[in-house]
Formats: sequence, structure tokens, C-alpha cells
Amino acid sequence: MTDNRAIMAAGNNADLYEAVFAAHGLRYERQPYAFIAIDPPPPFYAHLTVLRPGHADAVRERTEQLRQRFDDPIGVKDSFCELDATEESVLFSAAWLWRKKAATMPGGWKRIETEEALGTWETAWRGAPSDERQFPETMLNDAAIGFFGSWRDGRIVAGCIANISGDCVGLSNVFPDEAFADAAGCAAAFAPTLPVVGYERGAALDKATASGFEIVGRLRVLAFDTGTKKSGHK
Repeated sequence: MTDNRAIMAAGNNADLYEAVFAAHGLRYERQPYAFIAIDPPPPFYAHLTVLRPGHADAVRERTEQLRQRFDDPIGVKDSFCELDATEESVLFSAAWLWRKKAATMPGGWKRIETEEALGTWETAWRGAPSDERQFPETMLNDAAIGFFGSWRDGRIVAGCIANISGDCVGLSNVFPDEAFADAAGCAAAFAPTLPVVGYERGAALDKATASGFEIVGRLRVLAFDTGTKKSGHK
């Protein structure tokens, strides 16, 4: 039986998708069982994200429709590991996370509030400058989204995003992995009455569990070829 906290985390993740798609002016559809891209998604975002278990047939049907519409491989966040997938189609596996509300805002961290600071934050997150903005400055006007950074000598050395849903606050885009505990504190302080959710893998998952997060479910990100020989989807 699927843990309801994993469903909560998947819904929060889709709320962040909505904010990013809207900031880029991209069209999408949100069904009770999935978030579905109408326009090509931004880098690192899937074409389809499953929101509820028990809808594998509908997800497969929509995935096939996406394969017919787009040229690049189709990214699908198989949020409850219910889809048939070959080893080659699995980009990565990860875990849904949940933690009770706790902690206070860590010292040295603050919320990003200006377009210039957001650009500095994104460069630090990417690890290099880029002319393409992943997170447009209009997202700073969304009260449910918070970008947080740790500053040292005028530079951002760590950061994260927190996004508020009705029943939880999501934590994502944490960098570097070693900053996970402080980043979780930022999310908790952003919405003090709500539990913190998210998903991670690898070293970041280890840091998350060490900082008090509980694994409440498993997910996979899959890539389905459209038959067109183009660059892969992350």
C-alpha cells in the first residue's frame, strides 16, 4: 500500500512544476493522476509526472500520445514505480522523503529577493554562468516559492528552493549535498507549521536521512524513445 506521505510529496512536486511552467509561459495539463506537459518542458523537467498510484494504464496511454507528439525522448516520473520499464529506460531511481516540521532558519542563509541575486543563485546552482534562465525572475513574486542561499564573502556557496502546498512544504534543488541539513531548516522556517517533503538520490539521499528525513516511497525517472534520433532527456 502506498504511503499517503509519498502522494503528498508527489503533489507538492507537481505544484513546483506548475510554477516553473507558468514562469516560462509553457502550457501544461494537470489531471488527478498526472501532470502532463503540452509544450516541451524546461531542462531537468519530465513530460509527465505521476501524481497518484493505480493509474498505470492511463499513464501508458498518455505517454504514448506524448511520444507521438514530441521528437525528443519523453521523460516520465514514475512516482510509485508502477510502469513497465527496461533497464535502459531508467534514468535514475530515488526516494520520496518526509520530515516533521522542525528546525529554525540557519545562520548565514537568507531568502533571495532580487533579480540580480536570483541570477547569482542560479549560477551557483548550475556551477557555471548560462544565458538560459531555468528560474525566471517572475518566480520571486510567488509567495509560495522561496529561493534561499548561504552567502560567504559576497558569493552564494549553498542554496535550495522551498515551495508551499496546502499540506506540506517541498525542498528541492539543494546544493551542495553537504548543505542538506541547513537547506531543510530553510524549508521548515519558510512554512513553520507544515512537514517538509521532497525526493533525493545518491549522496543527497544519505544527507537527507542523516538530517531527520524518513523515506516514505520510491520513484524512478524514465525516458521513452520516440524513434527520432536526437539528444536525450534528463
